[in-house]
Amino acid sequence: MNHALRIAIVGYGIGGIAAAIGLRRLGHTIDHFERRDAVGVDGAGMLLQPPALALLADLGLGAGELALGARVTAFGAENLSGKTLTHIRYADHAAGSYALGIQRNHLIARMGDCDSGRERLFLSQRITSIDAERGILHAVDAPICGPYDLIVVADGANSPLRRNFSDQVIRDHPYPTAAAVACIDDPQNLAGDRLMQYFDGTRHVAVWPVGRCSAEAPPRANVSINIDLAHAQDFCDGGAWRSVVARHCPHLASLLRDDMGVTPIVYGYRDVAMHRLTAGRAVFIGDAAHSMSPLLGQGARMALLDAATLVQALRRQADLHGALAYFDRTSRANTQRLQIISRWLTPVFQSENHLSATLREVVQFAHHLPFIAAKARALLIG
Repeated sequence: MNHALRIAIVGYGIGGIAAAIGLRRLGHTIDHFERRDAVGVDGAGMLLQPPALALLADLGLGAGELALGARVTAFGAENLSGKTLTHIRYADHAAGSYALGIQRNHLIARMGDCDSGRERLFLSQRITSIDAERGILHAVDAPICGPYDLIVVADGANSPLRRNFSDQVIRDHPYPTAAAVACIDDPQNLAGDRLMQYFDGTRHVAVWPVGRCSAEAPPRANVSINIDLAHAQDFCDGGAWRSVVARHCPHLASLLRDDMGVTPIVYGYRDVAMHRLTAGRAVFIGDAAHSMSPLLGQGARMALLDAATLVQALRRQADLHGALAYFDRTSRANTQRLQIISRWLTPVFQSENHLSATLREVVQFAHHLPFIAAKARALLIG
């Protein structure tokens, strides 16, 4: 496009910030709206796969900017008897390749540092609906905002704005399981440099390093526990999570003191898919458009890729209609296969059903076959 647009972005998360950075570089004017009264307050651990790191580097976030994170060189799975179910090294896919464990609040803060126009960021703005044809935002306790040439909806998996477009939604429902996530001090780096999953029949614990809280703080390990959603909060409040982690990960037992003052945060996930990712002047990106289970670790990558695709569309296409059509076609092609795989595998890997537990071990052990291992590396790393 050869003229500047006035653009509103709803949601100051990974996809929203990436879109803001890229669109400002094209010369567009951005107003950014966030429902929270502060940014980067969520400290859950994340794993950034190599493609996500490449997309962040394009935004200006290289190894120096992400130095608080921790390199992850491999991922694997074991059962409690010590049997290796899966072991995949990133370097086997590409020399020097690695993932990065990092706390989400650190990533948001570093991305914000690269967002040179964040003076147009408006906090505590709960956008409840949009008029996609006129480019208007409706907010709680605020005047109508707009009109905008383009509205980018990046308000996450529980997007209230997506519900305004129910005719475009294929599915939108929560998974029956949740993740209980805690970050615990790991001054001796007991978690190592791997993402490891430990299985015991129907129970599963995943552990990976996520770097430091600050330049002075000791390293931290993130422990993710997937349990039935109906019991997740009681499980965390009662402290039962510590005994489960100690049983599955005895090498971390010394970190799990009763007085450690850590209570896991429970995260529920949604399965979201849309027929079209655009409507009028509005476009949906990231989890607002295609949320899935975190099983494959691709959420950040998909949000960043959506933002890059939108920037590419506005750069290449002569008009907004053509740009949105290009984005819709390209983004759905990028995510469709991952969504299908996630939808099939999630009930197997995040279920307390004993049959699912048996299938899980079969699927994991199949990674020992060279062809399956290559396909898994290409899916998760490539």
